[in-house]
Amino acid sequence: MGGIALYAALSQADATSKQQHASVWPILTIDQNTRSTDSSFIFEFTVKNSGVGPAILHSAQLTDGKEKLKSWEALQTRIPASIPRARQSFGASLRSRALAPGDRVTPFGLIWNDIESAKIQSVTIEDAFADASLNICYCSVFEKCWTTSSTTMDAPKPVDFCPAVDEGIH
Repeated sequence: MGGIALYAALSQADATSKQQHASVWPILTIDQNTRSTDSSFIFEFTVKNSGVGPAILHSAQLTDGKEKLKSWEALQTRIPASIPRARQSFGASLRSRALAPGDRVTPFGLIWNDIESAKIQSVTIEDAFADASLNICYCSVFEKCWTTSSTTMDAPKPVDFCPAVDEGIH
């Protein structure tokens, strides 16, 4: 009889723990967005927490194909010389940031204003960034961790821990 009661108590404790973790499960989505008008073009990465709990961002890695890039500036070198330099860049740090459910952050963006044939040149710019990927490792408040990428439509993958903050981009 005591064994059954112990089993029931442990099962209830496990179910309660799983319910607590699920009630604060963050789910990050990363998008590469482009927008153009007749005279301007915008390229940006956006990160959104589509989950129900806060996401604590631990590390981010930018790659171009298989090559790891150490900065957003390194990504900009992929733009062909035939394209004028972007007039503006913008972004927010990802380092040790917490995103509440529904929050969105743009870690990197470029704006080309007043460029001739922006819609045509946008194809060249998009091609230059086609292999770019932003990969983020983040955790819940219960220190359950996941990785996600801008190049996959798969669900975030569970990991045991996130790499050191000093690695990757900020």
